[in-house]
Amino acid sequence: MSYLPPSTRSARIPADAWTLPFSTADPKIQVSRPGILDTIKLLPLARRVGSYVYREHRAGRTPIFDLNGITLDPPVPRSNAGVPIGGIGGGAIGRGIRGEFRRWSLTPGRYRHSIVQTNNFSVKIGDKSTVLSSEKLSDVPAPLRSWTWGSSPEVDLSSRSTYHALFPRSWTVYSDPTNNDTGVEIIAKQVSPFIPDNYSDSSLPCCVFEFSIINNSGKDQEVSIMQTWENNDGGDEKDEAEHRRNDFSSSSRRHSSLFEAVDDGQNNKKNETKSAGGGFFSGSKGPRDVNAATTALVDGVGISMRHTRRRKIAYEKGPDERMSIPTNDPLCSCPGACSPLKLASTYEEKVNFSLAVPKSTDAVDVTTCVGFDPSDAYKCEQLWASFSSEGCLEKKSSDVPGSVKSTNGLQANAVCQKTTVKAGCTSTLVFALAWDSPLAMFGSGEGLPRRHSVFFPPPSSPSAASTNAPALALIALTKYKAWEKAIEDWQNPVLTSSEVRLSEEQKTRQGFRGERRGRMLSGRRGRGVRSG
Repeated sequence: MSYLPPSTRSARIPADAWTLPFSTADPKIQVSRPGILDTIKLLPLARRVGSYVYREHRAGRTPIFDLNGITLDPPVPRSNAGVPIGGIGGGAIGRGIRGEFRRWSLTPGRYRHSIVQTNNFSVKIGDKSTVLSSEKLSDVPAPLRSWTWGSSPEVDLSSRSTYHALFPRSWTVYSDPTNNDTGVEIIAKQVSPFIPDNYSDSSLPCCVFEFSIINNSGKDQEVSIMQTWENNDGGDEKDEAEHRRNDFSSSSRRHSSLFEAVDDGQNNKKNETKSAGGGFFSGSKGPRDVNAATTALVDGVGISMRHTRRRKIAYEKGPDERMSIPTNDPLCSCPGACSPLKLASTYEEKVNFSLAVPKSTDAVDVTTCVGFDPSDAYKCEQLWASFSSEGCLEKKSSDVPGSVKSTNGLQANAVCQKTTVKAGCTSTLVFALAWDSPLAMFGSGEGLPRRHSVFFPPPSSPSAASTNAPALALIALTKYKAWEKAIEDWQNPVLTSSEVRLSEEQKTRQGFRGERRGRMLSGRRGRGVRSG
């Protein structure tokens, strides 16, 4: 079976992208440790640090050092980090080179190295389906093992998949992802708003995933792609235990609801749930973005998720030490942002996630599943049975705009798009992911407003959760092609310059050594990303 010719593929993926097949073995990481004499000298310091970490855990607080065990082991470094998602200053979510969501930095100073296996894309082609992940089945939680994973012997996704990265974009090529001799190749492109001279768009915490489905076979192919997302900020059992110790309220901490943006007849979009994006969907009261009033948003549908985590204050400050912001920003109207916040024994970290896709058309059918429990094996099996048999999700009474599912337990959501790709043709399915945590919370219990909150103000009540993520996701669906063009116009003069051309060896794992490789994998600076 033939797949996308290299010449066609190169037209979609820049030649200077860093490339790595999924089947490439991860290099061994050697962690250096001090010698015996140095260890003896460091024992007093280790005792002080260990005592501090122990006291903080006993008090129900999170220490500033991410150390574990008697030997105070730091997180194990890995070499499989890919291009992260998100703009500047709104928090970021790191992805691995095999597509997993693995590094969470939504809170200043706290990095969670945690793979949430529920957060994945899945594909169905013909009568076969698989999760687009090559994670070992032994690493998958038991309730999700009823799904067909890419690491299973009958799929063997790693042998036919390749990752390409050129910050702030990445591409993953899946050749016949279901291993069913379908002649279908999928190129999954990831685009984040990281744009020079455009800090308003670059501050948005969102990302778009565009799936180009190329049908090289001689017959039409029915293809479905599903995105599943857990209503969680990457926290592990330690985070859950800390929340349980500090939360004395009876209110649910996780909420999910379906939203739908509709046209009001005047080129403005309004949300039927009356909750997403504050006044963004009413032209005169929208966020203060010069493009907001002139850009017609796509008709979209999606799921909004609100998540709350309660923590103990890690340290307290005196009145003269508490943070305040000078009121010299004419755009700043965030409640409490320009004055010291009132401290308490605990504080809340709140984040609003959103999945969004364009609304159903004659060519694309959209279905959703709101608020399933990823720890319930039966619920997970039901979801997969519906997707793998029909290529869509079973519609329920709760899957209507405005309905809300709340829980204190685990919660996840799914969005699915189904289309028919004609023989020899290409179709595109687009998904958007956004998150909104308008205040960057610190261990003192104080918070500073993030830049995007200037355009998307948080709720007037400090106890209310933000609901701006749906608006951010719809903006991403509307503007991502313009973002891509701006990124290409920025990078191409460098990439096409004869003075900085890179050899094929430099584009491989072996060629990226030291600082250059670190810049690329960390997503801070890479080839073609320098402004001068």
